[in-house]
Amino acid sequence: EIGFTPVFFSAGDYVHALVPISIDLPYSGSYTFTLTCGEVTQDIRIGVNNKKFNSQTHEFSPATVTTYRSQKAQADFDSVTAQYLNAQYEDLYWLNSGVMLEPVADRQVKTGFGLHITLSANQTTYRHEGVNYVVRTNDTAIATYGGKVIYVGELTLSGLTVIVDHGGGLKSLYAHLGASSVVVGDVVEQGQTIGTVGQSGFTEGTNLHYGLYCFGVPVCPYCKFTATAPR
Repeated sequence: EIGFTPVFFSAGDYVHALVPISIDLPYSGSYTFTLTCGEVTQDIRIGVNNKKFNSQTHEFSPATVTTYRSQKAQADFDSVTAQYLNAQYEDLYWLNSGVMLEPVADRQVKTGFGLHITLSANQTTYRHEGVNYVVRTNDTAIATYGGKVIYVGELTLSGLTVIVDHGGGLKSLYAHLGASSVVVGDVVEQGQTIGTVGQSGFTEGTNLHYGLYCFGVPVCPYCKFTATAPR
């Protein structure tokens, strides 16, 4: 019903599966999962709250839109990041990490998750698949969970970008950075600095775009997801 079959990962005496609920999924109050192991079958019902997504108009200059948010820039971003966001890594770094942190300390949300964004320069509209934060020059971006750095690179759309794998299909993406403090292969702890906010890519002014993905599906970071192993 949700267009996704859960993938299970072993950790100790348990198996775990993260399930993405897409912003494009038609609303239904709940979904039922039927799990079978050997001769045992169990139904688990997951409730989903309805959400109305607002709209914003962004006043980017025509030159900025043409250069940094062209169809090619978007296609390049999708092509490069998909191979990392869709990958399945088994190390469950998020397990027992506790409450997910904000990627910047004591900062307000500027553009929220799932909003319908219209660019005044060309009247195109798209969904915002992450969160933009109000930041100051030299603010640091931190890892919201522990994990392994799987991508550090410069893309036209997102600028200097870092992707951290948290295991079990969960990834976080940090865009528009001014500098990176990590390299591919680094294992970072929750709260560790991964870079400095900046103005790279499709942004006017200092910015941090943070995205949370589950098996390549952008999901809402506001859930304050708490990772705790069963006892």
